[in-house]
Order: sequence, then structure tokens, then C-alpha cells
Amino acid sequence: MSWFHKRSKQEEIIEKHHKRLEKVGNIPLTFSKKSLLGYAVFFAVVLMISFWGQSPIGPQLSLNTPAKARIVSNIDFDYISNLKTAELREQRRHMVAPVYKVDMSAFHNFSQKIERLKGQLTRCADIKDANKRTTALNELIEEFDTKYNLFLEKDDLENLLAIGTSLQRNRWLDECLFILQEMAQKGIFDDTESYLDDENVYSSMARLDQGNTRLQSRGNALKNLRMNLFVMDIEYDIANALVHICKYGLTPNLVYDKKKTQEKIQQFVERTPDVNVKIQQGNVIVDSGQMVTPEIYECYLAYLKNLEAQDVYKKAYQTIFMKKIFLLSLLFVLLIFVLKLLPTRLNQQIRLKMVTGVVLVLNILVIRLINVFCVHAMIGQQCLLAPFAAFLVPTFLSSLLITALTDTLAGFVCTFFVVGVKTFIVYGTLDAFLLDLLVGTFIVFLCRKVKFKEDILKAGCYAYILFAIITFVYGTLMLRYTLAFCSQQVLAIAVNGLGTLFLVVNLIPVFEKFFHYTTNITFLNLTDYNHPLLRKLQLVAPGTYHHSLMVATLAEKAAAEIGANPLLCRCCALYHDIGKIIKPEYFTENQREGENPHADQTPSMSAIILKSHVKEGVELAKTYKLPKIIIDVIRQHHGTSVMQYFYKKALLLKTDENEVIDEKVFRYDGPKPEFKEAAIILLADAIEAASRSLEKCTAQSIRDLIDKIVKDRIETEQLNACKITLQDLDAIKKSFEVTLLTMSHARISYDSVEKEVEKQNIQ
Repeated sequence: MSWFHKRSKQEEIIEKHHKRLEKVGNIPLTFSKKSLLGYAVFFAVVLMISFWGQSPIGPQLSLNTPAKARIVSNIDFDYISNLKTAELREQRRHMVAPVYKVDMSAFHNFSQKIERLKGQLTRCADIKDANKRTTALNELIEEFDTKYNLFLEKDDLENLLAIGTSLQRNRWLDECLFILQEMAQKGIFDDTESYLDDENVYSSMARLDQGNTRLQSRGNALKNLRMNLFVMDIEYDIANALVHICKYGLTPNLVYDKKKTQEKIQQFVERTPDVNVKIQQGNVIVDSGQMVTPEIYECYLAYLKNLEAQDVYKKAYQTIFMKKIFLLSLLFVLLIFVLKLLPTRLNQQIRLKMVTGVVLVLNILVIRLINVFCVHAMIGQQCLLAPFAAFLVPTFLSSLLITALTDTLAGFVCTFFVVGVKTFIVYGTLDAFLLDLLVGTFIVFLCRKVKFKEDILKAGCYAYILFAIITFVYGTLMLRYTLAFCSQQVLAIAVNGLGTLFLVVNLIPVFEKFFHYTTNITFLNLTDYNHPLLRKLQLVAPGTYHHSLMVATLAEKAAAEIGANPLLCRCCALYHDIGKIIKPEYFTENQREGENPHADQTPSMSAIILKSHVKEGVELAKTYKLPKIIIDVIRQHHGTSVMQYFYKKALLLKTDENEVIDEKVFRYDGPKPEFKEAAIILLADAIEAASRSLEKCTAQSIRDLIDKIVKDRIETEQLNACKITLQDLDAIKKSFEVTLLTMSHARISYDSVEKEVEKQNIQ
């Protein structure tokens, strides 16, 4: 018996498996003209991004790593070396002398002070009284000290006064001024201060000074002044006094013109000829095991470029290109057919296909740009990024984004496609392809149940840690790389991981807004009961809030039964009645006993008030920036159904038999539900509200109520605009029945309208 029981279970599993395969196999593999055009455009863009301007053989060398093979030039060629040209230009920068000019304003200012000194000395010489002369000299010293910043010594002034006549004294002072003028015209610079901010200036000045040029330092100028005065026929004390006074006229007057100096350097550097390197056939470009320096790498790239120009090699290059294009075509066809065969959400929504295509193109474009920057750009060569290009490109950007935006199956297939395209772009090997595929699959596995952005960050961190560990172990044990080089690879992976996670977290909201598509991450965040709108609904309309919770439970479980989005249903159900916040007292679930504002209103006015909660809900949703799909559900959750209670009440209250009651007044504006989730919420809303009027909550009464409401919605064509089948409706009804068995609420029965109207007429 046990054997038969086990056998039957195995048969059931096999039967279910065959049904699932049959269902998948029955998916039509037809393609519309629009879809074929879209696929063609997508393939052309990927092809152009991957191979435009790319060398067919690709670099077999990496900077700062040992060469794996000896490379010998098969042709004679020459190339312009950017590295050697830059080195030559840097050398020529230090060969340019600075541009400066001589400022004579300080000398002229000092000349005026000497003229003043002449007059004062003549006045003092005319004073015969010794005491008065001493007083006059003291006043003279104080005047020049405070007013002219010339610190004169009394002994020096007395020595000048000892000269026989004022004419002779003035002649000696004029002679000193002449000597100072010659020195100032030569140019004086201060070699004790760093007022010149160009590194070439001092060395240039030193060369000019040694070459007997007119340029001189302040110290040398003072020596020359002293020498010129002492060789003249002047007494020692007088010459010494003149030196003490005239040294204040030796002010540095060399003005450095940085702008003109830079222009001069730039012009000189621009005239530097490019360095042309010639390589003959048979010359060794690099030996096996030799460290690949930037110069060797530049020579190798030039060799590849010249090889491409040779007619002998063009056919071989074309063959390699065609091979790559053919393989990429196979990879693309595999992507399309696998996505078509697998039951992914991409087959259900065209918008998701557009999002996926944009993500793939963006990922491949970023991979190509970073690879070009690392391998071919001058900055990349200077920073020696080429060996780490494969580890710096964001290979797993699409793995994280597509899995979060769509589902796990689409994420895995797109990961396989991106890893394959990356292999073509960075000239990867089989081991690199398998490593990337492993890490990408691990990311998809970790993101299969992502609910928050924090989950994406955790999944990415775990995956990149695994990537770094495998790379480090494989590099040290199998490839025999140095620990330093492997550590640099791990650092590159860390930078790549941080950049990729930053892009993913910031791109998800961008894709949601641009494509009007909302992810489960956003839906889950909106189901937080602390959301301001839900908190307001709970405080202002607690009955409506409880009703929304019940509708959310009904809709979520029903959606899971028919393969719809349960989280979308729950989120939209929580917000479908937020318009009741404006006038909560007009809705039964928020009314207290004995308080019904509809008693003072006509049925048509009551209907208008109740209908307004849809428009007001849409406005509130826009104010709080809720996703478009929630706004659509708010509009559609009543469809174009009629408010039967007030419509019947209007019919019973009419006094004239000829009076026509317009049904449009009591009909919601719609539109009707346009997708399955909206239809589920429409049914759940009506059934949950009606279930509160059940006197006895039994399985049969609930079943009858559900059948009645669903039948009414079908007959009034409320479900015609969405793709929902009768099979789906059966599953939804069964789900509602199970859920409602746990609910028991009192609500006014629509059948009691006639009794209430009769009571009002009697009163």
C-alpha cells in the first residue's frame, strides 16, 4: 500500500512537470513586425558599441605585467611616440628663461628723498650755533625715520656736513644717485625672498648672473655701490656715510611677469617637434617575461595599427571581425529565443522589454567606455589601468537592475548575454567568462527575493566579495601573479563594486519615472503603514482604513492564485479609497450610530458626494507623488458601476410618475479596470463591503454573495476591458470565499431601502 502511495505521488509530480513543459512549449514563437524592428535596432546598437573602432586582434599585452610571449615586428613601420614627445616637451619647459621687467618707480621715489635731504643738510650747514645745529639734525633724523623710512645716523650726517661747501656735498650725492640709477636700470632681484613663484626663475637668474648679464641680486648691487664709492677720491668717512644712506635706494625692482612667462613657455613647447620612432622588420618589441612599460605598450599598439593597414593582413582581420560578429549574432538569437521560451514577465509587458533593452545597452556602453578609457586613453596609460580594465567595468549592472525590475529568469539570461559581450570587448578568455558568469548568477540568486534597496546592496556586496576572493586565489595560485598585482586587482573590484551599486540604487528610480514602471521595491515601501497618507487615512477615516486592509488581504491572496502581482494588488488596495479622507462621515464604515449625513441629502446629491472620492483620491495620490499605476487603480476600482442603494432610493422617492431618474447621475465615471490587478481590487472592494451586511456569515452565504457580485460585474460589462478569463474568475472566487470565512461585519442591506423609505414617508 505504501509503495502504491509513493508511486502515485511520483506519477502526480511527473504529470505536473509534463503539463508545465507542455504549457511552455505552447508559447507562440511568432514575432510581430514592430518586435522584429525593435530587435534589429537593439542588435545594431549593441554591435556598434561593441566593435566600433576596436582592433580586431586586440592587445595581448597589459601594462605593468610580464609579457607572456616574445613579439617581433614583421614589418617596417614608424609611429609618433606621445610618451617621448611629452617627455621632450617637459624637458623644454625648463629651458625657457622667465619674462620680467624693471620697475624704476622705487628709484625715482628715493631720488626725491635725496633731494629733500640735500635741502635739509644745506639748511643745517647754515646754522652756526652748535646746539641749534644738533637740534636741527635730530629733527632731520626723526623726519626721515617716520616719514620716509630712512634710518639715518647722526655721525653720517655730521660727516656730510663736514664737506666744505653745499655744492660739493650735493655733487657727491648726485654721483651716488647716478650709480644707483645704473644699478636699478640693470635690474635688482632679492635672492633672500621667494616672491617669484615659478620654479624656473631662480635657476635662470643664476645662469644669467654667471654669464655677466645685467641682472644682479641686491647683495651684489650693494657690493658694487661700495666699490664704486671707495675707488673715488673721497675720504673714507664720507664714502662710508654715503654708502649707509644710499643702500636704502637698492630696492629690488625686478617684476616677474608670470602670464607672459607661461605664454613664452607654451609657445616654445608648442614648437617642439613630435618624436618619431622607427621600427625595422625583425626588431623585438618585447621579450617573453619582460615587464611591459608604457613605452613598450605604445609601440605594440602602433604595431597593431600598422598591421591593420597592410593589405596582407586585411583579409585576416576581416575574418576575425566576421567571426566576432557571427558569434555575437548567435548570442543575440539565443537571448531572444530563451527569453521567449521562458515564462518571464518580459513576455507579458512591452514596457518591461523596453526597460530591459535600455539597461542592456547602457551596461554594454559603460563597459566599452571604461575599457577604452583604461586601455587607450592617455590618463589610463599614465595610471596603468589597462591590466585592470576587465575588473573595473560594471559587468553586473544589468544583473542587479534587470533582476530587480523584472524577474530572476530574465536577470540570468541577460547576465549571460552581457558577460558574453564583455568577453568580446575586453578580449577576455574562457576562464574570465566562466568567472563572470558565476558571479553574475550568484547575484541573480541573491536578488531573487529583493524587497528593499538594502537587499540589493547586500546582494551586491556578497557577490563582489566572492568575486574578489576567487580572483585573488586564482591569480596567485594558477596564474602566478605577485601578491601586489593581485591586491591591485582586488582593489579594482572593490572600486567597481562601489560604483556599480551606486549606479543601481540611483538608476532604479530613474527607470521607474522615465518608463512609468514601478518595481516591487517601491510597492513594498508604499505598504509601510507609517506612510503619511495611510497614517492620515487611519486617523481621519478609521473605518475606511480597516476596509482597505481587508480589501488588500483579499486582493493579495487572489492575485497569487491567478499569477498576477500580489504586492501590486496589496499596495493599490491600501490606497484605493484615500479620497474618503476629504468627507469621511458620508461613508457608512466611518459613521457612528445615529449619525448619517445622507438623511439630509437628496439621493442624487449623495451620489455626487460619493463619486467625488475617486477624483479626490486621484488628486491626493498626485500630491503625494504615488506611482501612476496606483492612480489608475483609484480611477478604475469602481469601474462604471451604478450606486444601487441611492438609485433605488431615488426611484422610490420620486413624486411624479413622469419624472425620469437619470442613471448617469448614480454611475461612477470610470474607466473600467484595464488590467487584472485592477479587476481583482474592484471585485474585492465590492465583496468586502457587501459581506458586512450578511446576517449570518456561513460558507454558503459567502459563496452566494460572491457569485452574485461577480455575476453582476460580468453582466454590466465591468470586466470587459481587462484580459481576465473565466478560469481566473473561478480561482478568484474560491480565494475570496476562503478569506471571507474569517470575517464577520455588519453593514446596511441594500434590500432594506424600501422599508426605510416607507418609514420616512409615514413620519
